[in-house]
Amino acid sequence: MNARSDLHLAALAEAAGAAYAKDSCEGLSGVIGYLLQKAAPNLSRADLLALREECFEAEDIASRAARVASGVACLVMTDAGPHGGHAGNFQSGHDVPELLLHFAGTFDHLAALSRLGAEVASLLDAEGGAA
Repeated sequence: MNARSDLHLAALAEAAGAAYAKDSCEGLSGVIGYLLQKAAPNLSRADLLALREECFEAEDIASRAARVASGVACLVMTDAGPHGGHAGNFQSGHDVPELLLHFAGTFDHLAALSRLGAEVASLLDAEGGAA
């Protein structure tokens, strides 16, 4: 990279940070949407198709999150059951926030990929078709 592109990337990151600070409720999804909006005029059709392919990762992430949540539920049910051995799964109030923050991050990632996929599909449709 040259100094000019480094400055451009720094300015883009600063703008994305400002957008994130302005409306942090959107989290990663808002930042990615903002960056796509700014980058879209410079992206080729091949770039957009590649981005669209990466968005299919959301399904895998959702599936993994569901398996983890199911596993956690089973651990808690085992501890809470009549014959539960009290293995120590989430018995402390300190364990729950960490787990919930993990899921919040996972869902934020999923929302960002979903939003990116929708915006890329819209850009591809505007160019005359997704294929």
